[in-house]
Amino acid sequence: MSLRKSLPAIVLFLAPILLVLGQPVPAESDPAAQGMLGLFGSILNAAQAQQASEAWARVPDAKRTCMARALANAGQDLSAVIQAGVMPDDPRLASINLECQQFDDANLRRNYSCTVADEAGRPIETRCDQSFARRLPDGSLLPITPSEAADLQASGAAPLFVDRETDEAARARHAEYVKEARSQQIANARQQIAQYQASPSPLVRSEAAKVLAFANRVGPSPNSTAGDQLNRAVSELDALASAEAHRLAALDQLAALKAQAEKRTGPDTPDELRTRLMTLGGKYAGVIAPPILPPAPVPPDATTLPAYPCTDSVDHVGNVVCRDPGLQALELDYNRSFYTLRQITPDQFHALNIEAITLHQKLLSACRVPTDNAPPSAAQLRVVVPCITTAYKRQKQIWTTRVNQVGPPEAIQEMARPILEHVRLQARLQAEGYLPPQEDIDGIYGSATRQAAAVRKELGL
Repeated sequence: MSLRKSLPAIVLFLAPILLVLGQPVPAESDPAAQGMLGLFGSILNAAQAQQASEAWARVPDAKRTCMARALANAGQDLSAVIQAGVMPDDPRLASINLECQQFDDANLRRNYSCTVADEAGRPIETRCDQSFARRLPDGSLLPITPSEAADLQASGAAPLFVDRETDEAARARHAEYVKEARSQQIANARQQIAQYQASPSPLVRSEAAKVLAFANRVGPSPNSTAGDQLNRAVSELDALASAEAHRLAALDQLAALKAQAEKRTGPDTPDELRTRLMTLGGKYAGVIAPPILPPAPVPPDATTLPAYPCTDSVDHVGNVVCRDPGLQALELDYNRSFYTLRQITPDQFHALNIEAITLHQKLLSACRVPTDNAPPSAAQLRVVVPCITTAYKRQKQIWTTRVNQVGPPEAIQEMARPILEHVRLQARLQAEGYLPPQEDIDGIYGSATRQAAAVRKELGL
């Protein structure tokens, strides 16, 4: 039954409700009784309306939209029905209830086997949730929400039921695609390396063995960082093999010319020519040696803390920190305790951020931090710096205590290490290609540093 066919029954049902709403209160001979009856009637009506309002609020949005549209097509408003105390499951609403039941999320199928097209248009077996769509003029389907489907139904056009891949299934499929792509990447790299293991150049064979050992360590399905490193190693091996091929070809030509020159050199060869030949022979010995590969870059041994990022966009508290080296060093330790705690308590991410923001706002007033754009004066710094220092130390101790209480041993060790050791490790990870060059060397272990360190540890380096 369509909504439009339900309208006569809906109108017949609404008529007595609206008549009751419009009836005047009958006059009573006793004014006191009339007032009392009116009061009780108002209380009863208000209670019924409140119960109806709460019941309608529990109806799923899409179904409620559908029922409201049906009432609107009958010339009535849902709010009037609610004020009349009519509940959603009233038997007199059975026809539109039945018609709108299809838009209730609870009635849609969930997590069932299905066949859909992937991003490339290929049919795949996966898991789906039932959803709604409407057909566009070009014949394609446009996904719509249940509420939009209810609006479409009310306008006289029937929405379509479609299979939509679940988010969990899509993530699992994508992860499998990535895994397969990385496995294929390793297979291609091995093929490239294999051709260089038979190279006439000892240097190329030696480097090919190193790259192959690296490929064996990363395994069949490397993560993105290890995969990128392997790609760079294979590209460098390609470049070395090409340079060696040109060098060996040139040496073959030089060897032939050298043999011809020596064959033509006899006892009667002039001394000047003999001298030139000996000079060329010395140069020949120098060029036949294979090139010496540059050593891997060694990160500088950090002896100072990274500079505080003092820029034009720094906030008022940062404007003070920029003027005091001791406060800059303290803020690094303060930030380290914050990020370590956030790493081991991801469920408290929002609360921890609010805690840090609240402290920052309190510092502005409690420490009398200058809020104008002018640099703070020496007199202001003498007051503000000790205040911020005390607040930072107190908050750092609070966060450190939490890490010690709930953190694993490695987190506790991380908090106890000098921050300069963190700076040195980040510099080493960046020099070796594990940490992207755009990452800051600041001694704070963010997600990028942790991932880089984990990859290096997995490779046994």
